[in-house]
Amino acid sequence: MARLVCSKWDDEAARILKKKSTVSFKFRDWDGDDGPIESTKVLRYVKEMKNLQPPSLNLNLPSSMIEIDQQQELLVKLVDDLNWLLLDRGNHITRLNLGGPIFLASDYKNNLGILIKLQGTLRDLELSWFLCSEDESSDGYEFPTENLHLNKLEGFTLSVKYDLEPPIAIISSWAAAVQGVKTLQLNGEDFEFANCLLQYERPFPNLEAFIGRSIGQIVLDLLLKLTNPLKTLKLSSLQSLKRRENFVRLENLIQKHADTLEEMHFIYDDLPRDEAMHLPILPRLRILSVGWRQLSDLKITFPSGHDNDDVLDYERHLPRLEALSLSMFAHPLMSTHSWEGERGTLEIFFPTRDSDGVPIVTRCVTLRKLDPRIYVMHTTRLLTMRCREVFIANLDETNFIL
Repeated sequence: MARLVCSKWDDEAARILKKKSTVSFKFRDWDGDDGPIESTKVLRYVKEMKNLQPPSLNLNLPSSMIEIDQQQELLVKLVDDLNWLLLDRGNHITRLNLGGPIFLASDYKNNLGILIKLQGTLRDLELSWFLCSEDESSDGYEFPTENLHLNKLEGFTLSVKYDLEPPIAIISSWAAAVQGVKTLQLNGEDFEFANCLLQYERPFPNLEAFIGRSIGQIVLDLLLKLTNPLKTLKLSSLQSLKRRENFVRLENLIQKHADTLEEMHFIYDDLPRDEAMHLPILPRLRILSVGWRQLSDLKITFPSGHDNDDVLDYERHLPRLEALSLSMFAHPLMSTHSWEGERGTLEIFFPTRDSDGVPIVTRCVTLRKLDPRIYVMHTTRLLTMRCREVFIANLDETNFIL
């Protein structure tokens, strides 16, 4: 809208949007009497954005499984328009989120056809399909390896949902296609995808970052099989690691990449009772994010030293830490949500005394960002409360250095 004010505003807005803007086409399923007009959005984009060329595209295609002949014809026109657009004007797109329902083999072909148009410049790809496996036996699901070459792809995100069992033929094809990426993100319980990856002797030889919403034994097996040193490890939940042996293997995984990790996130959730999580010295870690449930017994220890027995010493254990995020997930039955009852947990990250009982005056001289949060779960929404003032007020001593 700012571009409509005058030519100078248009120039300035275009300069910003060329770097940050994302064009989204989320088309309706067309299940009503009104004919679709979404195809005109493509032509409007070509007219208004021909000199803008944003780098990101979110594309959510409808399914070909439409009973009304007129709507089927319009869907074909939409796909043709998109193919024309991406073939002639898609060389600026580096990030693609490809989503929508896949009910028929023709849906799969339409999506792959669009992806092939962008493969020359694509660096980041996310699949957000809803896959129906009823038509899996069709030859249309065969992966066109002779046409699709994701040679420049650096990041791959799998956010696919399935109606029944995951279609192995499709999953194994994508496991083979993205072996060269540096960043892998699994946004669901994609154990079948991880299982396909375990068949490789050296999966993801270039991988530097792994992001997972949940971690089970199969995903843990995959991570332990990686040979390239990781720089980023984000595990949203450790809830599936209920057995002590899996918990120890996770500690071994962190130890394996301790010298190269620069960013680490995890949610400490329902782990073995009375067990502590042992973190190694992380000499290059810049960002650390830890989450836990209110009233849970969070136990994190650090390597013992002759003068610092399991008490966090930032200079020794985290010498380059720049950002620390602490997230508490409030108990839904609690009437009040504050940091008041979390003094023991906060003592892990902001110890007031060393093992000899001597007060700690300077805690961390490298920290530049401190982000404490309380997440309150309600029946219909998730509220985020930023509680920096309350957090600081509830600490016994606040003379740590930022």
